[in-house]
Amino acid sequence: MFRKHYRLGQCAGCGTESVLRRRVPQHQVHLALTICTLGLWAPCWLITLIAARWEPWRCTRCRRLQVCTPPPEDALVPGSTGTAVGAGFGLVHEPLD
Repeated sequence: MFRKHYRLGQCAGCGTESVLRRRVPQHQVHLALTICTLGLWAPCWLITLIAARWEPWRCTRCRRLQVCTPPPEDALVPGSTGTAVGAGFGLVHEPLD
């Protein structure tokens, strides 16, 4: 009941540019199960969604887990205080009049 997402990235384990992958739930299957069981499957789907958020990326060559690193400073918006959800997004504080 999982599919795999792929992306290119630098592997921290083998140090090469390689394909990274992680598992994500198949929402169509969980929706069908929730409908067929009259909602009894919904808690299982919710647990799967929460667990999938913490599923780490893995290198397809060495199979090592990849740790999330913050984006480089030049990727942030000038004047930002940190990153929001997702890489490359910054929070900008603007004074109110």
